[in-house]
Formats: sequence, C-alpha cells, structure tokens
Amino acid sequence: MQIDTRHSSGIRQWLAQIDRVLKANDMAEASRLAGEALDLGYCHPAFFNLRAYGKRLQNRPEEALADLMRSQDLNPRSAWTLADIAECYSALNRYRKALAAADAAIAVDRKYSRAWFQKGLAHQALTELDAARAAYLGAVQLEPTLGDAHARLAAMAADQGRFEEARHFAMAALAPPPGHPIAVLALVTTDMGEGRYEDAERRLAVFLARKDLSAPVRSVAITQLGDLRDIQGKTDEAFAAYSDARSLWAGFHVPQWRHGEFGREQALRLGAVLGSGAAGPHA
Repeated sequence: MQIDTRHSSGIRQWLAQIDRVLKANDMAEASRLAGEALDLGYCHPAFFNLRAYGKRLQNRPEEALADLMRSQDLNPRSAWTLADIAECYSALNRYRKALAAADAAIAVDRKYSRAWFQKGLAHQALTELDAARAAYLGAVQLEPTLGDAHARLAAMAADQGRFEEARHFAMAALAPPPGHPIAVLALVTTDMGEGRYEDAERRLAVFLARKDLSAPVRSVAITQLGDLRDIQGKTDEAFAAYSDARSLWAGFHVPQWRHGEFGREQALRLGAVLGSGAAGPHA
C-alpha cells in the first residue's frame, strides 16, 4: 500500500494542524483530528497511529490494532507503529505476538525506549522475569525518566525480596507527583517485607485517598491492605478488604489464586495484566 499522494496538500495541512496540537501535549485532540482526516479520505500512517491511540484509551484494542496494521502497511519500518502494535497485543493477552512486535521495533530502532518497555511487559506476562528485567533496564538506560519502567522494576524487585533495589527504582518512578501507582504498590510491598507495617499503612491510606486510580489498581491496594490486616491478626478486617478488592476486579479480570499466595504477591504477578493503563499513556 502506498501513501495517498492525490491529496498531498490537504494531508500537509492536516499534519500541520495536528503538529500544533501535539506541541500543546493534547493527544486526545490530535487523535480526534486524525480520525476526522481519515474520515474525509486523507490517508497517512500518522493518522492511523493517532486514531489508534484514541481507541486504546477507550479500551478498544482490537480496533486500535486494525488501524495500526493499516499504518504498518503504509510504513513497515516504523518503530513507533510496531511498539504500539506490541501494546495492543499485550492488551489482548497475546503476549508472544506482543514480544515479536516489540523485537521488530527494536530491530528498526534500538534506541526507542518504548519498544524496550513493551518487550519487558510481554516477557513479564510470560513469566520470563530475567528477560523482562533486562528489557526494563534497557528502557530506563535509554530514557532515565521513564516512570513506567522504573515502576515495573520496583515491583519485580519487591516481589523477589530485593527491597533496597525496589526502593531505588520506586523512588525514581515517584519523582513526578503524585507518583506512579505501581511504584507506590511496590513500596507498600517493600515496607511490609521489611516489617515496617506502620509505614505501609500510612502509605496505603494516602494512596487510597487518590481520585485518579483505576479500579484494578485500587483493587490491588485494597488487597495489600487485607494482607496487612492479616499480618496484624485482624482477620475480619482482612477478609472484608479481600472481598472489597475482588468486587472491584469484577468486570475487568477474574484473578486465579495460587495456593498459599499473599494478595500482594498475586498483585505483582498480575502486573502485566494492568499494563500501561495502570498509569495512563506514555508517549
């Protein structure tokens, strides 16, 4: 498929308009404009990428993937498109395809941090934890301010009992207020793992007061509260928290519990399920 050159002047005008909006960091408006341009018959890979972005925000990954495939037809060697394809495949639980798309993006541009991050997500979902850690480290080496990757590294370290490392990565992810949700959850796990239960309780109280948490992330935090109450011997409060957490998951994901697993351990194991949506988009 070739880029449509019949309306090249119109395409340039739409691109200029979208560029102005992007410079104002208004991705939602850029996505809307791209969709409008496509509806009017103007065909350009960036338009498909941007419309796909809007569809991902609306939790329509199949439709987003269809747009991205059309973008890839127009520009097969776009690391941006391939990384977005990886994100869609992860959202659809097709992790081997996500990994293949991320690897393809890296083959095009080894310095594209988001491709390394998507590679990490896919490996993590496949429980290939060493490979996931290496990919996340690659992402933060390329983009030291990439909070999503720092947060994932913190969560993995906390889950594996490497608490000093968990705090290091979590604090990096918390630098921009109000703090990356997954990093906060990792710090709560670290507090509990080190026996700092009052710190964990204070951190959870502040975290659960936030208004920007998605239902899955809030559910994980309430599960951690249940774990804390269980450790404190407050069995009734622990079961009440677990019940509240499970009700929040309803309609999003039905977690499968492993024998003897703490709620926080399951939360971190399911980290890839939360995906990038847990913290909002990362451009």
